[in-house]
Amino acid sequence: MPRAKSSRSRHFHWLAVPVVIGGLWGWVSCTSPAEHANPLDPQSPSYTTTGAITGFATSYYQPFQPVAGAMVHLLPGDRITECDANGRYLFADVPPAGYSLAVSAPGFQTVTVSLQVLSRQLHTQDVRLNGLPVFQSPRATSARVATANASTGIADLLFLNLEASVSDPDGANDIKKVQVTIPDVAFLDTLGRSTVSSRWERLLTPDELVGIDLFNLVGKPMEVTAEDAPGARVTSAPFFLARVIAEVPQVTAPDSLKSVSSGIPNFYWQVPAVPFAHTLRIEVYRLLGGFPTFVTAIGNIAAGTPSAVYPGRLSAGTYYWTLTVQDEYGNSSRSIEATFEVPAN
Repeated sequence: MPRAKSSRSRHFHWLAVPVVIGGLWGWVSCTSPAEHANPLDPQSPSYTTTGAITGFATSYYQPFQPVAGAMVHLLPGDRITECDANGRYLFADVPPAGYSLAVSAPGFQTVTVSLQVLSRQLHTQDVRLNGLPVFQSPRATSARVATANASTGIADLLFLNLEASVSDPDGANDIKKVQVTIPDVAFLDTLGRSTVSSRWERLLTPDELVGIDLFNLVGKPMEVTAEDAPGARVTSAPFFLARVIAEVPQVTAPDSLKSVSSGIPNFYWQVPAVPFAHTLRIEVYRLLGGFPTFVTAIGNIAAGTPSAVYPGRLSAGTYYWTLTVQDEYGNSSRSIEATFEVPAN
C-alpha cells in the first residue's frame, strides 16, 4: 500500500536551494525581491520627506467669510497658488524648512506669516485678511455767505467744506479716523462722522481759516487718509478745490419787512453776472422768538431767471429769504437775508 504524502510536503516551499557554481556551493533564493510598495518604507518609490501646507484665507472678523481668489505666495521660491471658492489653498511637496506665506487680494491688506514645514507632515495655516478702506469722491467746496451784522453792517464770510464717503469690507464701523491734509499750507485736520455712517465731513469756519486764503487753495492738492481698527491706513488720490465764487447775488424784493398780505410772495433778484454754469436756490426761514426756523427751499432754478413764486401759502409771521448761486462742483455764494412779513388775516 503506497504511503500517503504528508501535509508538510504538500505545502512546503523552498526559500533557497543549494547549487554548485564553478565547484562551489551556494544558495539561491526562490522568492521574488520585495516590492517596497509601502510609502513608509524608505526604499519605496512613493517615499518622500516633503511636507505640505494648507489653510483658509478669510475675512478679518467673525463670521469669517472666505476670500475666494486670494493669491498665496510661498517664500522663498516662486510658488503661487489661488484660493478656491471656499478660500482654501494647498501647497504639496514642500521640502522641510522655514517659510513665509504672503497672502494678498484686491481690497485687502497683504498679510505675511512665518511657519515651519516638517518632514511628512501637513501644516495648517489660516490667514485673516483685513479689508482696506475705500474712498468715494472726496471733495472740497467753498461757501461764501453774506449776512447782516449789527455792529459791522454786512459781513462777507468764507467757509471750506471737506467731505468724503469711506466704505470698508469689514463694515463702516471699522473706520476709526479720517483726516485731511493740504500739503502746500501744512494743513491737517480730522473729519467727523456724519449722520450717514459712511460719510465723513468737516466745515471749517472763517475763525478756523485764519491765515488761510481760500482763493490761494484753488487747484492745490488735498488728500484724505482713513485708518481702520486694525491700524491699516489708506490715502485717497489727490482732489482739489475748484472755485471760490467771487460774485454775491443781490435780492430786491420782498425786503425790509415788506408786507405780503396774500401769503404767497413773489421773489425778485438781480440776475447774477457769473461767467460759469450755475443754478439758483431760494431758502425761506421763519423767525420765531428771534431764531430762524427753516421752512422750505426752491432749488434748481435755471441761470438767468430773475424771479420765482413761492409754491404754496405762508401763515402769518415774520420771515426772511436768501438767494444762492451754486456751480456744478458744489461751490456756492449766498445773498444777504431779505425780510418780509405775512400779516394775520
